Amino acid sequence: MTIQDLGSIGELIAAVATLATLAYLAMQVKQAKREFRESSQRARAEFTVGMGVRAADQQLDWFSPEGPNRAMMKALLTDEKLTREEAWEFAVQMSIFIGGLVQSEQLHKQGLLDAEFLQTRRSIYRPYLALPRVRKWWMRSGKQFYSHSEAVDLIDKMVEEIETNENSPSATGTTGEG
Repeated sequence: MTIQDLGSIGELIAAVATLATLAYLAMQVKQAKREFRESSQRARAEFTVGMGVRAADQQLDWFSPEGPNRAMMKALLTDEKLTREEAWEFAVQMSIFIGGLVQSEQLHKQGLLDAEFLQTRRSIYRPYLALPRVRKWWMRSGKQFYSHSEAVDLIDKMVEEIETNENSPSATGTTGEG
């Protein structure tokens, strides 16, 4: 066997080793990609659950008779005039609350929040937007506070739907019969 034959065998072995290495690396990349996708899904699920828990805790605080937010109960559930301090607390709490929807919309846009959870989040906000004081706050202050966000259009649309439903004949109890 000549040196040239040994060189050819060496080149063949090197080519086979290169192919084996590439196949191994391809499998490793595929596995790493799968593991990344799975860990991303787990992280997204944990984040989603965390957001839900925080929103639920906030709402429980608002409506807990023993809770710190008696002003929110008054603001959301009565037509009573709010003191200056209560009005301030209401505005701050509403800013935080609406901020949760704005954040959800942005996270969904970035692919970090799934559409089903986003729809659930939106449905939570509808009853609040149906409250006159909340809509009034939105039109006077909230809309301007979040003017940089695309969520303003969504909230405006939700408010418009609520007001349309309130003004429809079926909502007012009129049947058109004299």
